[in-house]
Amino acid sequence: MLNQNLLGYKEEMEINFVNDISEDNIDGASKVTALGDNVKKYIPSLEDNDIGKFGIIAGKLYYIGEDDIGKRAAKSQNIEVIPDGMSLDEFVDEMELLAITSIVKDMGGDSFKDSDENFLGVELFDKNLKNSNKWKIITEVEDGKIKAIYGTDWYFVEKGKEVENIGVLKNDYILNYKTRKAVKFNAQKHSMMGYDSSVAVPENIIFGIDPSTIEKGQTDFGEGVSFLGYNDDLSDAYTSSEFIFDGVNDEIRIDFDDDIGKEDIKNNGLTFEFYGTWSEGTHYNDNGEIYSRTDGACGLLEYRNKDMNKISLYMQMGFYPDEQNHFGYNFNGLNNLNHNYKEAETLKAGSNSWVAFPSVIAEDVPFYATIVFLPNETFVRDDVEYFRTRFYLNSEPKEVGEIEKDAWVTFSDSIMSSDEIILGMFQLSGGNSKEYSKMNCYTMRIYSKALTGDEVIANYNASVSYHEFLLNDGNAETGGDTGGSDF
Repeated sequence: MLNQNLLGYKEEMEINFVNDISEDNIDGASKVTALGDNVKKYIPSLEDNDIGKFGIIAGKLYYIGEDDIGKRAAKSQNIEVIPDGMSLDEFVDEMELLAITSIVKDMGGDSFKDSDENFLGVELFDKNLKNSNKWKIITEVEDGKIKAIYGTDWYFVEKGKEVENIGVLKNDYILNYKTRKAVKFNAQKHSMMGYDSSVAVPENIIFGIDPSTIEKGQTDFGEGVSFLGYNDDLSDAYTSSEFIFDGVNDEIRIDFDDDIGKEDIKNNGLTFEFYGTWSEGTHYNDNGEIYSRTDGACGLLEYRNKDMNKISLYMQMGFYPDEQNHFGYNFNGLNNLNHNYKEAETLKAGSNSWVAFPSVIAEDVPFYATIVFLPNETFVRDDVEYFRTRFYLNSEPKEVGEIEKDAWVTFSDSIMSSDEIILGMFQLSGGNSKEYSKMNCYTMRIYSKALTGDEVIANYNASVSYHEFLLNDGNAETGGDTGGSDF
């Protein structure tokens, strides 16, 4: 057979697998070694520019060109072609999954074993008391709920792994050798977490509360972190699934006078995440007296110079007179800040410098908000340079803010002398008036970098999954048949 004749050149011509092809040579001209004149010998009708458009996909020879004449020529000699309407990447993914599934179903000899005892891949374990110091699971989240859990009896195989009869894996996979199931890992919905990791994106965290710290009832957050309004042992801060801000006098203060961290913010941006519920807290005037505000806005974050009581950045959540809810921030002192959310009449903020993302929150209803400052995403309009901010709600991008670059430059300069971050409270510059938010917090993080869209999704999936476990007493029996695709 022609296929066998051509495949016989595999070792001699060093034909690589198609899933080694990179985006800049997807036609196969570089990574897939050309068969050259041998192709013309067997397929005389093949055009010269189609020579070389062959490769091995999951052990079989394919014509990977898109030209109809080339496809017909290949088919005439019983050579496989990529189906119409399917891209090369899509087809390689499908073939790789089918090849892996086939091996898993018949165990494939030792193809998927590192040794006689251990299957290839990282072994997963259910999250339960028995596995308290080794649990590792992958969750599948859909619409903010756990759809499937992959734990005991499942293995995670990472892309880049070389597997006999397939080649170097192009994708990550979740495999179950007992039930003969294979699932392609999808970063948009799957998330791995375990006893040794509590957050999907650990790099550049300035401060973080998440379901893992809540589960442990963590009290030691390192030097420079203080909790005001709480008991010394934080016994009034935690429930089994939440960190509580009572809205009366609870706040967290973080000494952040790290020059490297400040440079990271200046050059790479800033990210703030909040997951939980919010309701109006308490407002105090300069005399310490409680008063009510018609807008209901309360403090969420403040970054300032504590000695001079000078604010660089602050955030609020609240409701305004027309019941337009919002999640907003302000670069303090920039009264003419230009942006595309000038809701002056709606926000009644007394300044054009507020950037507010409307229709975000409903009181006492859980939501996951992420605000990312992107100083390097700049553009010019009407001779004015702008940068962008992105707002995500439940990991979905909702709004893009366009703000004058000068605002970031001014903020970047001011943070070099700022040394304290406050969470849960906002205190006006030069006065003693304070506003506290009442919050049931599931997750709150600050990063000295701008998270990417994929990182936002990864954190969301990990936080939501872990919180779901806490709502179920911190245990999740997954079993060997949970999730997966049966082939």
